[in-house]
Amino acid sequence: MAIFSTVEIIKQIKAVDNGQTFKLVGGAAQIARLLDMENINQEHMPFCGVVPSEGQTTDNEALNGTWQTLTEYFNCVIILDNTRNNLDTAGQTCVVDFYECRDALFKCIYNWNPSFNITKPISFDGYELDSLTVSRIVYKATFKCEITISSDDGYQSPQFPDWGIDKVEVDADPVIGSNHLITE
Repeated sequence: MAIFSTVEIIKQIKAVDNGQTFKLVGGAAQIARLLDMENINQEHMPFCGVVPSEGQTTDNEALNGTWQTLTEYFNCVIILDNTRNNLDTAGQTCVVDFYECRDALFKCIYNWNPSFNITKPISFDGYELDSLTVSRIVYKATFKCEITISSDDGYQSPQFPDWGIDKVEVDADPVIGSNHLITE
């Protein structure tokens, strides 16, 4: 099994979107940097950052091994510029921008087959408004994928080499007759 990684998801979004919707795509560190910036850099907006958010497993279904399904959730954090239009007091420009970004994510992620061992296609789990300031609006779009965990993914005991020790055969046939018992 290949390990679940947001790096692969980031690469997929960059490759498919190719700067058409998202000016910058990154991970957890870039999300934190953009949220900590006092003044927003319009060259980076809209931004999409990918970060794992949660994982849940089913009970082990194997009797003498491991067979579980891990549901891995990841968030695409979308940061939008809220300073572009001072005349838009209702904030409708950012709402339209969000839906364009969400649809772009669908085009990047749906029907894509990542290298980690998914049992079902990646699915959309919803979105929410995360924060709202004078300079930026932050949404979280949540996706999930199911990954199979098997015995092959766990510890593999080492295979010891053949040491060349001669085999010993033991004849375990009982002796038949009355003298096979020891008596005193």
